[in-house]
Amino acid sequence: YYINFLLISCLILILLITPSCKKKSIYEKMDQINYQNILSCNDYRYIVICWQVDCSNCEKLSETVENYYNYQKKNKDAPTIYGLNVNLSYNKDIVNTTEDDYKNMIGTNNFKDIQTRTTPTILYVENGILIKNISDFSTRYPVTEGKAWLESLMK
Repeated sequence: YYINFLLISCLILILLITPSCKKKSIYEKMDQINYQNILSCNDYRYIVICWQVDCSNCEKLSETVENYYNYQKKNKDAPTIYGLNVNLSYNKDIVNTTEDDYKNMIGTNNFKDIQTRTTPTILYVENGILIKNISDFSTRYPVTEGKAWLESLMK
């Protein structure tokens, strides 16, 4: 009895002392870009994933994002992928809370024209111009279309 009590006590003590190790999400592992620099990255072509913590659709897309992230690390010709956390104060202006001025932003070279209402949003930029936007603005199924598009880049 005493040995069982001692073992259980030690186990509880170890669990209390050991810090909980929350695994970083792929979105946190990626290099981050901020809203003001969304069109002025040093890369000629790149992808920006707008995300936020505790986003169920971001979680649904995360495996494909991680696969692409690993792919582009090994394939230097693949567009670089960046994360943009919409919850950070310096990125808050990308979030559009009304539909009134939620317009087509494809072809813009002004970061202030780029907006999102939901996450994840996938943006593709070439030479400082927004070429592609996969979000609730462009499709009813941003997660499904985002997965398909990222997977097509890995073929």
